[in-house]
Amino acid sequence: MRYAVIGTLLFLWACKPKPAEPPPPTQVPLTVQIRYEVDGQPLQPDTLLYTNDAENRYSITKLRYYLSRFTLTRNDGFQWRNDTVIYMDALQNPNPTLSLGEIPSGTYVKLEFYIGVYPERNKTGALPNTVENMNMQWPDAMGGGYHHLKLEGRYLVKPDSTAGYAMHLGTNAALPQALIRTSLNIQGDAFTIPLTMNINEWFRNPYVYDFNTKSYIMGDTLHMQQIAENGADVFQIKP
Repeated sequence: MRYAVIGTLLFLWACKPKPAEPPPPTQVPLTVQIRYEVDGQPLQPDTLLYTNDAENRYSITKLRYYLSRFTLTRNDGFQWRNDTVIYMDALQNPNPTLSLGEIPSGTYVKLEFYIGVYPERNKTGALPNTVENMNMQWPDAMGGGYHHLKLEGRYLVKPDSTAGYAMHLGTNAALPQALIRTSLNIQGDAFTIPLTMNINEWFRNPYVYDFNTKSYIMGDTLHMQQIAENGADVFQIKP
């Protein structure tokens, strides 16, 4: 009799329905929308409208750069990565929308990406031979690869005269990397991350940059690294 009871209990335990497993995360098409400002002022090319923290009054005549290797970290530790390298021209396309493919749904707490070409691709000829990529090549004599950033314009030297500046970044040692801690609940049929570049941040933190000290930095290791470090927070998630 005892064995019959045990057998019945085992049978009932075996027949007990198992808890349903949670459905796998859905795949959500992900885009990034880019905007530009200078401390809240809209980007207007070739006008002496802007003032940085060193009191340089300046204009912007060129802002070309790359974005690459977008990485999002979910609150459970899962990481999603896209290794696309995207050429950007702020004056020719001031409000682009970038498609990054599909990402599993969930809450993501960290966004990282390079402002430039990530190290494994930063080699001469590694990108398609488009006119844009050819014009962004970094000289082989200086290490090869590509410019990460070309930011150029003019600044006021005296009330009646201006001079040019050119913030050109290249080499893996001067590659800016953005890191944004956030909380993005990525769900639904599609999701867009709104990113705004504040151009004044290139000249602000941790180094206040003065064009009167150094207005052309290409090949200058110290000043390229300073501008690259300043680039860590030039982008913010901002509708």
